[in-house]
Amino acid sequence: MKKSQRMKVVVELAEREEDKLGKVCLQRQQVHAQAMAKLEQLRSYLAEYRQAGLAGNQRIDLNRLQSTRAFLVKLDEAVQMQAREADRLAQVAAEAHQVWMSARQRLQQLEKLVAGYRQEEQALADLREQRQQDEMATQRHVRRLQNESAEAGSST
Repeated sequence: MKKSQRMKVVVELAEREEDKLGKVCLQRQQVHAQAMAKLEQLRSYLAEYRQAGLAGNQRIDLNRLQSTRAFLVKLDEAVQMQAREADRLAQVAAEAHQVWMSARQRLQQLEKLVAGYRQEEQALADLREQRQQDEMATQRHVRRLQNESAEAGSST
């Protein structure tokens, strides 16, 4: 069996691994994108709530003011916590991307190796064919010389 054919199984396994890691990478990127969307939503809500609180020139009683401030503090904490989670998920996505890229590079190297094997195999096949053609040409030439020599010997 040729080297290129033996490597077919290895390449197929590398293709499956690269595909699997690509899907994991995509999934991690989607999770990060969702976390970023949630963060932006929380930031927007916080900004709107602060704006609404500043715009209210109404008389606010002390209890309502304290509860509003407590809510803003909790909302700000939620924004900070979501920002940390988004950063963590960005790192997870970046690591998954790096693992996928490494698998992709390995696959490309294997494919390049197999292409080299195929070129070697083709070169050997071409060389064998050339040798066979040379051998056949030599045999024809020898037969022709033998026929010419036999004809020359019979005519004398």
